[in-house]
Amino acid sequence: MKPRLQHFLRGVVTDGAEGPEARLTGPQGSGILTSMTLANALLIIPEGQFQTPMGATLRALILDDPVHVIEPGF
Repeated sequence: MKPRLQHFLRGVVTDGAEGPEARLTGPQGSGILTSMTLANALLIIPEGQFQTPMGATLRALILDDPVHVIEPGF
């Protein structure tokens, strides 16, 4: 039996007409750095969830959130 893991997919979160909207940055392979450089968020896919339909609500970790940035020399 495979372990049930939570997944973090590289994505872009933008302000949409009805609130935040997210899309993937492309292929998600561990050696594909282009998708990481384009991402401003990690989309959180809960453990055991194997499909995510378009329009589904997900949690996200925003990577470029200026409120939660630690300045050098803290």
